[in-house]
Amino acid sequence: MSLWRQFKKHPGWIVLGFLVWGFPIGFLQAWPALVRDRTLPEWLAERGLPRLSVLLAAYLTAAFLTTTIVVLIAINKTLQRRPAIPSTPNAPEPLNPVRRFGIHWDSEYNPLCPVDDTFLAMTESGVSEATGKYREVFHCPKCKTDYRLRDDGGNPIRIGFAKQRVRLKV
Repeated sequence: MSLWRQFKKHPGWIVLGFLVWGFPIGFLQAWPALVRDRTLPEWLAERGLPRLSVLLAAYLTAAFLTTTIVVLIAINKTLQRRPAIPSTPNAPEPLNPVRRFGIHWDSEYNPLCPVDDTFLAMTESGVSEATGKYREVFHCPKCKTDYRLRDDGGNPIRIGFAKQRVRLKV
């Protein structure tokens, strides 16, 4: 973006530039026409004002402080316009679980608790000594509940078969 466009977009910089450069240079250029017989240091001394170097230091300090304040205000406005940064930039997307076989399933076909959508851990897998049938038990660490996968008829099914059916939406 060109310098002139920046000035048009932010007119405060023009005022600041005039105060820092334009006013002192213009004053020094106009001085001989205002007071023809004396120099600026002589004129200051006659009136009991501080020396030119002291006045220049005070003027530059005031210009520096003004510039600093303007820049801090501009930074503050810029930061206020920015959208807020989320506290967890890699936060997971909200779950839209599918309910099948007595539990919920996420988009990657992981088993979730039907109560609170917490990931379920498989705590038992194998043949039951009491019934002689294969069974898998999933446990929710949050609500402390165990779940077993069952088909529509109430018969136990394995996780691999359940995932395949959920994936195919059968």
